[in-house]
Amino acid sequence: MTGDTASDIGTCTVCGGPLDGPGRMRSDGIAVLACGRCGMGVVAELPPDLDELYAGDYYSSTQEGTGYEDYEATASHSLAWTVLLLEIITAPGDTVLDVGCANGHLLRSLTDRRRLGIEPHSAMAQVATKAGITVVTGDIFDTVSLAPYAGQCDVVTAIAVLEHLTDIRGGLHAMASLLTDRGLMVFEVPMMGADESDPIWLRTSLEHIWYPTEPSLKTLAATQAGFGLVGLPCKVENFGWTYVGFVCRDHERLAEIQELMDRVLLGDTAALTDVREKRLRFLFDVIYLAAPAPEHVLLVPALTADDASLGLVSRLATLLAQSMDSARYLATQLRSHQAALAETQAALKDAQDARDWHHDQSQRWEAEATRLSTP
Repeated sequence: MTGDTASDIGTCTVCGGPLDGPGRMRSDGIAVLACGRCGMGVVAELPPDLDELYAGDYYSSTQEGTGYEDYEATASHSLAWTVLLLEIITAPGDTVLDVGCANGHLLRSLTDRRRLGIEPHSAMAQVATKAGITVVTGDIFDTVSLAPYAGQCDVVTAIAVLEHLTDIRGGLHAMASLLTDRGLMVFEVPMMGADESDPIWLRTSLEHIWYPTEPSLKTLAATQAGFGLVGLPCKVENFGWTYVGFVCRDHERLAEIQELMDRVLLGDTAALTDVREKRLRFLFDVIYLAAPAPEHVLLVPALTADDASLGLVSRLATLLAQSMDSARYLATQLRSHQAALAETQAALKDAQDARDWHHDQSQRWEAEATRLSTP
């Protein structure tokens, strides 16, 4: 995927500001520069061959810190809530285009929609094609191949895509140009959390070019004239931050999405009555964010056989193991604190006994002094 990166010209591609903000260093020694105006981060140098990087074993990589060890396993839990969201916000006959569609995982279940994909990995594109998805091209900047679809898409998805593009602003513009007047772009990107001193994204997925912050994503969306953005910063437990965003030029549609997010993803789980919305909340909170809580037990009856994939069961098993590890750690800490408390209480008892002895001894001395001073 072609285009100039901000670091090529020394200014931020998103807002034109100087790259003089506080930078970071990745674990592979590549510097991440930061825009002093909007906060967008970008690598100081591009990987030498992006085409080669996203070919071969990218989706089953053995190279630490790059690609997917097992894409299907990752997709089964990271995309589960997005699949259901698309079923809720689209209708039969709608056109849905997935940028970076891989093997078509996100679109497979939408059999009564027109399903389009963009995928640079030829082998994965073939798998998606066999699944009934029309793979239009391998490059979001391929204006010739995408021209027939301009203004035709009801939804364009870009899940874990924008951070890979050499031109993030141009990529967003290319995706927006594919939307109908009420069309919606749904994206998810890794995000540099404001409270992170050592972000996970500096140590993994080292093929990333862009390192967004929430303010820089709002600035990026504002570069698309007439479009609005609603979004949600997401903290994945024991991992890092992501950002889920929705871009649309129809502000009434955006308001509907905001209401859906507030009610289903952020609201009281006990207030949910629609079965699909209960499933969506469970898949978002428990599977995607890895943040199970007691109230999620009430959502389990809403799950279907489709939700019980091997990947999701594996994800739940991992979360259970992590919870058990945390419980064992907390139990060990509790025993340690109890032992320390017992020692402190024993020391306090000794101190109190010593205080009482000295008090009694003082009274005896005073009595003896009074006796001796009496004629």
